[in-house]
Amino acid sequence: MRKSGFLMILFLSLLVFTIPIAHCNESDEVQEWIAELKDEDPRIRQTAAEILGRLKDPRAIGPLIVALVDEASEVREAASEALKSFPGWGKSDEANRVVPELIVVLQDQRKDPEVRKNAAEALGKIKDPKAVEPLITTLKDKDSEVRWHAAEALEKITKEHFGREVAKWEEWLKKQKAGE
Repeated sequence: MRKSGFLMILFLSLLVFTIPIAHCNESDEVQEWIAELKDEDPRIRQTAAEILGRLKDPRAIGPLIVALVDEASEVREAASEALKSFPGWGKSDEANRVVPELIVVLQDQRKDPEVRKNAAEALGKIKDPKAVEPLITTLKDKDSEVRWHAAEALEKITKEHFGREVAKWEEWLKKQKAGE
């Protein structure tokens, strides 16, 4: 009986002292995988996105959103799947921090249309009003899917329904600015 009591105390002591250590290692692991999202090899970036989705650490949300606009489609897909591990990710502080970066990607005509479409879609999920004007400009994009996703994002952010009618959106924006 005494021996089992001693073993129980030993087990609990080990448990109490190793949990914080394991948590620190996990924290370092998250930072390492976040850093791997910037690796030059798309397979490593893809793997990093997949693992970050499994780790479910909220610090990964911002970097995963940025990975939605990666040049490699497999990285974009992995990031999209990983973000499903974070219900409501669009409302997080991490998401709001990457809005300026998403706007830059949205407006860069040199980027693949799929990348610009993903930027518009992400901005619609984040619903930051700072994205409204760039999204209205994107309604003039040469790619119809990018225009469609920009219109969808505008409707999510503003709750207005003007479709892809640039003139109506511009008129609405002008009224909004006059009312400020």
